[in-house]
Amino acid sequence: MKLPKKIVSFILCNIFITSFLFAQWPPSSTDAVKVVDENFSQTNSRIEKTSGGQAIIGWQDKRSGSNENIYLQCLNMTGLADWQLDGIRISVSEGQQNYPQSISFDSTIIVVWQDNRSGVDYDIYAQKVSRCGELQWTNSGKPVCVATGHQYNPRLISDGQGGAIVVWQDRRNNTDYNIYAQRLNYDGVPQWGVQGVVVCSSV
Repeated sequence: MKLPKKIVSFILCNIFITSFLFAQWPPSSTDAVKVVDENFSQTNSRIEKTSGGQAIIGWQDKRSGSNENIYLQCLNMTGLADWQLDGIRISVSEGQQNYPQSISFDSTIIVVWQDNRSGVDYDIYAQKVSRCGELQWTNSGKPVCVATGHQYNPRLISDGQGGAIVVWQDRRNNTDYNIYAQRLNYDGVPQWGVQGVVVCSSV
């Protein structure tokens, strides 16, 4: 019996798709790749793909038992960790550090987060990490904005010159939240004033 061309094409297409989508890492949830295996909670994970096909995963981590800190791990294309077991801590400062966001370009990763190291309010800090997992902007990271009041929820993009442009919610007026931005150059030095520039402050 000769099958119609449309049916043959459909069967071949499904065989191709099934083989193409076959899992490259362990196929079951019980065998999935473990990124971190530490005490207490690891939450708010983020993932970023590098130009070389690696996965950069960031999260906030309470392994210390008190404050949450930011950790990163790099998985290669086979799902193996390229950096030290259970990730690298990107800032040695004390205090609460939350909600990491990252970008990857060339041979580096830049991460931003909200940081309560002052013990008074949240500020925005950033860190540059090499593809080998080495911290580039001091062990504590670079301040993006440490104005009075809370600064929350940072986001970033590459500036195309080895640095980053960061935006965040800002309550320095102690009344409501506005949007501010800052540009960090290759070395993490702020370029748009000491505490950033206002993007929107409408009532």
